[in-house]
Order: sequence, then C-alpha cells, then structure tokens
Amino acid sequence: IPDLSPQLVPHEGQIGGGSYPEKKLPGFALQFPKNRSENLEKFLRRGRPSILGILKEGCLILDLRTLPESQEEILLQRLR
Repeated sequence: IPDLSPQLVPHEGQIGGGSYPEKKLPGFALQFPKNRSENLEKFLRRGRPSILGILKEGCLILDLRTLPESQEEILLQRLR
C-alpha cells in the first residue's frame, strides 16, 4: 500500500464500558497519515462491508485486533 504510506504502530485497544471501562489491550494498528485520513476513513466506512477506524490526532487508525483473518483480503483490496 505504498501510496497511502501506512505505518504499523503500537496501539492500546479498549475493551469497552461495563466492568472494564479503563482496561487497555496492547496491540498494533495501521496508522495512515493526516493528509489522507479523513477521505480514507469516509471511503472505508461507506463501502460494503463497512470498515471502521478511529480518527486520532488527524490520523486514521485501524486496530488490527478487530480485523478477522478471514477479512484481511477485503481490507487489502479496498486499500489498493
């Protein structure tokens, strides 16, 4: 994915609310640069199937923990 210049970065996922609202899960994410993030986030979210990421400090973050192995190829095709 050379045109998009993603980086593999350490990322702390969050379990969610309820019993563990502050529990963090260390892992990794793809981070896309600020100059492409908003348009890429909309493109991925509006596609079928929707791919949801996090916009953080202007960068798009895709938490790899949330991507089932069976859907890796779908993500790669969408990013080409």
